[in-house]
Amino acid sequence: MKRLILALALSLSFGCALHPSAPPNLTPQVTAQFYSTYAIKDLDVIRDFANDAARTTPPIISKATLLMIVNWHESTVKIIHAAPDGWKAAAAAGLDQLKTLLAPADYAKFKAAIDAAKTYISEVQS
Repeated sequence: MKRLILALALSLSFGCALHPSAPPNLTPQVTAQFYSTYAIKDLDVIRDFANDAARTTPPIISKATLLMIVNWHESTVKIIHAAPDGWKAAAAAGLDQLKTLLAPADYAKFKAAIDAAKTYISEVQS
């Protein structure tokens, strides 16, 4: 299990470093959408990890936790799409919400992915 979490952390670290910069000729609105797409991809990693973690033998997380994360992901992505100019605040709030939704033991399993997504959100200049 520790290897799986370490592999996730490493892949997220390298994945976040590979987010491209927006082309310079985009309007501010399109630039915001460009960067929010990459934030959503980071949220997708959290959802996908939950899906994989629920399918291991024995499962790393419960099906109930998986369902909670899938519902959280869907809701957060909808909020980001609804507020393109405020995508950073929406994404950050969604990530903060995971701490209240998940049990501490489950949150610890996702902490590396959450921290990587938060780092991207705080560092991107949109």
